[in-house]
Amino acid sequence: MTQLKPWIQQCLLGPDPVERTVVILTSKVAQKSYGTEKRFLCPPPTAILVGTTWWTLKSDATLAPPALTVCISGENTSQTGYIEWYTVSGVTVGQTGIDWYHNHQQEPLAAGKSVSKHLFINDADEKRKRVECLVKVQLANGLHLGTFASKGIKVISKPSKKRQSVKNMELCIHHGTTVSLFNRIRSQTVSTKYLGVSSSRSSPFAFPGHRQKTHTTDVSDGTCFVARTASWDPFIVWVVDTTRSPGDGREIDTPEDYIGRNAYTPSVAYPPPPAIALKNKTGQLVPVLYNQHIVLQCLTTGLVSPVMIIRKVDKASTVVGGALQTDSLCVVGGDYGEEALGDPVSQLHKIALQIVQDPSSTPSHLSSHSPSHTQESKMPNTHSPVSYLACLNDMVGMHKTIEPRKPLHSLLNRGRSGSTHSLEGKRKPSMSASSSSSSTSTHGRRMSAASINTTHQLGSYWCEDVSDAAVWTIVGTDCAVYSFWSLPDDMSPQNSLPMLVPSLTYYTKESPLLSYTDASDQHSIDYTDTNEHCMALHGEGFSRDLQVWFGDTKAFPTDYRSRELLMCRVPPRTALMESAGLESNVNTTTGKTMYSVPLLLVRSNGTVYKTNKTYSFA
Repeated sequence: MTQLKPWIQQCLLGPDPVERTVVILTSKVAQKSYGTEKRFLCPPPTAILVGTTWWTLKSDATLAPPALTVCISGENTSQTGYIEWYTVSGVTVGQTGIDWYHNHQQEPLAAGKSVSKHLFINDADEKRKRVECLVKVQLANGLHLGTFASKGIKVISKPSKKRQSVKNMELCIHHGTTVSLFNRIRSQTVSTKYLGVSSSRSSPFAFPGHRQKTHTTDVSDGTCFVARTASWDPFIVWVVDTTRSPGDGREIDTPEDYIGRNAYTPSVAYPPPPAIALKNKTGQLVPVLYNQHIVLQCLTTGLVSPVMIIRKVDKASTVVGGALQTDSLCVVGGDYGEEALGDPVSQLHKIALQIVQDPSSTPSHLSSHSPSHTQESKMPNTHSPVSYLACLNDMVGMHKTIEPRKPLHSLLNRGRSGSTHSLEGKRKPSMSASSSSSSTSTHGRRMSAASINTTHQLGSYWCEDVSDAAVWTIVGTDCAVYSFWSLPDDMSPQNSLPMLVPSLTYYTKESPLLSYTDASDQHSIDYTDTNEHCMALHGEGFSRDLQVWFGDTKAFPTDYRSRELLMCRVPPRTALMESAGLESNVNTTTGKTMYSVPLLLVRSNGTVYKTNKTYSFA
């Protein structure tokens, strides 16, 4: 199409390009349903449509919203997505599809949100280990924008009660990753409420990764935690470094400094992390352990919770905690940093969040009435009364315990018999969180199987009862973001077919001396006769009608290899230097200037997909 280049230039350089964004929020893990039961996905998959051009003209010249169809990959059934719309001023004007949309002021619409609360995974395919939430979008003018896929969702039969190894990346909750928390009274599905944030300053259609004017939040402006039944917010879980203070943060610190370099790459931009968060220098993901200090940070608003201790809920509303740990070489948690750590926190486990009243205090601040710690009594020091984060109707407040904590069993008897009489039952010795991190907790000392088992038993030494309102289920979440531009109605072809929307995961630059010809493919390209580099693009949803563009410079040709691989030749440097969207950055260390251009995937119907990746060169 001859109009593609000026159209791409308009998108990249225009003051207000007609950009649409689709955000799909899902959990990382979901339970499958058996027989006639329906275990709905929790939290429910949520599709957010951002942009002012979602409503288009129908054949009768009236404006109408897009049609959404939502389903789980591999399922035969689908659901209509009902969209709640918001205006540019932040006013909710109703939901299309349920006939209560009323935009009397005729304000431009800025975004819409669709929550699919009745999606489930059946047991028809026992071998299915992973699914996706698929969102098909068709504009009112008949244009199919394609099928947008969520991040992968791991399918499980039920939450595992076994102690998870820290090496199990999919079933453990890790420092610096996102989670959702929901409360369910007496295990009733209809009573499910999700932890969220309400703020008078943030827009109601703000979404994860959305660049707001400021991420600073304060309870004085009405920002607070709430419990909602119809929507949910993802939170970043940060392990707290108790040696750091709120004033230790630096402006040059990035989320990667806290998550860990090369340990995990978030799919959306994070708000500035709290200064007290642990700075991970291991290069590997750090698991969250029971009895550790943590904070939750809203991914959308940046609001940070008070410092809390994450506790394990064993049965009903019974919370368990660790024994007093007198070994100064061990990593410990609890109210005063003297409590043994527990197992890694696992997906879909029930937890409680104890609010730390004074995280800077030490055991020396205790009153003289604190119990003495004999060999028989390994109860750690604690505040009185103990408060837990609780769901109080639609608000989130505190639940204070009434009864004192009680030991689960005698340390001496357990040590002699080797048995465990905790609520968790008997368990065999196995390597897990504390044991696999023994280089951290024991400074290189080897630990025997018996001492490892004792360490984990110490992580569940006492118990206390909290109400159902203070019990939360925790699950990891993921976010897929697609941003694209479509040709205006008078330029776009109306006979386009729905296709899977492409996403670029990463790319590699290949040697020009290698040949990528395939004897089975008559359209493959031989790169052996060129002196320029070629590029391999790896991702999902690729199709034969996609072309790779470096800014407004087309890579010629683009070779389709599979739904996960595209090959192209990098345009000459002289062409890249004149490309729209070119940016330069001077390296302060070497003094060398580096240039970068955005990588785009362009379909033959004129749809331009942003990959959020750039190609850099000197």
